[in-house]
Amino acid sequence: MAAYAEQPIYIRLEYDSGNNSGTRGVWIDSIRLTGAGNPDFEGQPVHYTELTNLPAGTHRLAAVLTDTNSIVHATGPQFTRIVSTGDDGDGMPEAWEQQYGLNPDINDGALDPDEDGYSNFQEYICETVPTNAVSCWLLEAGTDFLPAFHGTAGHLYTIEYCDGLVSNSWVPLAADLPGSNGLPEVSDYDLTTNAFRFFRVKVKRND
Repeated sequence: MAAYAEQPIYIRLEYDSGNNSGTRGVWIDSIRLTGAGNPDFEGQPVHYTELTNLPAGTHRLAAVLTDTNSIVHATGPQFTRIVSTGDDGDGMPEAWEQQYGLNPDINDGALDPDEDGYSNFQEYICETVPTNAVSCWLLEAGTDFLPAFHGTAGHLYTIEYCDGLVSNSWVPLAADLPGSNGLPEVSDYDLTTNAFRFFRVKVKRND
């Protein structure tokens, strides 16, 4: 390795539709190696390319170590970079979609990749994970079979009821209950005079 002393080490990022070099990137040579394991590399300049103007889509990238003779000495593991063109109209923030591996460039709000019965957009509203079927918002039977659910901070919940599903006439029981990362409390469900009562809960974000 002593033969490479005083030679710059270049790291090139490549993506699957070609490579980025020359005038397409920004070269920076003000960084030098310090604390190198091999003293031959101590103080040597490090050049790297900042990729700019990548086309929209998903790119597979990897770092390539070359010398001044363009001889490749090592290739780093591949990683994925998603480049978005902007709002895709599905109502979900780009950062949230990228966090869970969704495509921020297509309207995929109605899709259900984890097949838990909730669309991507519904999982965003409920703040659950769209790619994990175990992570889904549930309305369950609580004390005396009254509805119980987890209320997440930053969300508002409206409880509605009806006495018969045929008429489908839903009446608000409690509106805009703030979530507090626990079970919202409602003092009276007025069940004493009703043999049957059906409940549903509406959720909206408040951030």
